[in-house]
Amino acid sequence: MFFKDYPFSYVRDPRRPAILALYSDDFLGEVRIKPFLNALLVRGLIADYQVVDRSMTMFGPLKSYPFTHIWCQRNVSTAQFRFLKRHAHVPIIYDVDDLITSFPDFVMRVKQRTRARIAWCLHHAKAVTVATEPLRASLREDAPSLPGEIVVLSNGCASAVPPAERAPRKQVIWTSGDLPFYLDGYPNFMDDLAALTNRAGYEGILIGRFDSKRAAKFDHYRHIAYLDFASYRQFLRSCAGAIGIAPLPSDLPMPAQRFFNAKSDIKLVDYLSSGIVPICSDAVPYATSSLFLPSLAAADANELLQRLEMCIAEHARMIEYVNETIHAPGLLRQREFFELSKALDHLVA
Repeated sequence: MFFKDYPFSYVRDPRRPAILALYSDDFLGEVRIKPFLNALLVRGLIADYQVVDRSMTMFGPLKSYPFTHIWCQRNVSTAQFRFLKRHAHVPIIYDVDDLITSFPDFVMRVKQRTRARIAWCLHHAKAVTVATEPLRASLREDAPSLPGEIVVLSNGCASAVPPAERAPRKQVIWTSGDLPFYLDGYPNFMDDLAALTNRAGYEGILIGRFDSKRAAKFDHYRHIAYLDFASYRQFLRSCAGAIGIAPLPSDLPMPAQRFFNAKSDIKLVDYLSSGIVPICSDAVPYATSSLFLPSLAAADANELLQRLEMCIAEHARMIEYVNETIHAPGLLRQREFFELSKALDHLVA
């Protein structure tokens, strides 16, 4: 069998940990891996790291790279899987940001080959990193015989300090990758959201997989189909003082709801770190978060619109409420990448 020669070599050197990061998706890599590697580097826990893409091509000018650990994520490519099997003796960390062991069919039809790769990674990893405690618990239920530990590595932010200027901005922001699943349950939600936003004279800002025809229901709107992670967070900070909504389904049949219950509260982190007032569903990922604000949460689509109407009417007071409840006590500091990265210390030490 033909094996490609890779410019990477495993070295056992506990004094100088060096991590080879295998990106399965550029955006997810920038969310789930790179910020934590940067934090470990700044804190002096690792000497270096190198990122490679799905073809095992390095991001950068180096011609070769000696590594002590591998950190891979989610759905590894064919080239990455071959590399992992040849290096099964290396300490492997496997990052999982969704309940990939129980994908509902309407979310994603997973090929048997992909399922086999996921199972291999789970059972050969020294540790599996997950975004939430509910995801950790569900993963243990699906795969009770995992040999490695499961480490909760919450989604974070670079800084817990939002922009100082947070005067009310007449904007309603919805950023979502799960739009179709929410609108399947509430087909009139976009019409009602646009009508409320239009009555208030606010601009609708939609980021992600939105139908352009639905976006056009807003009198004033921007539809941004895609931003890389750094640009996305930077854009949100430019909207400090706006109102953001984060709907998630909470009444789906099992096992679909179990899949969504294992998702993370990253939208709360996105909005709060950017100085945006967050209105969310009372779904498990938000309700179990330390950043959850019950008075800004809703049980269904109608209640979410009621919360939005209230926030628009009392916009300045809601900004101050978020400041007093979240920012003044420093609740967001525990979600800085610098702090969160400490959960990885024992894996690379």
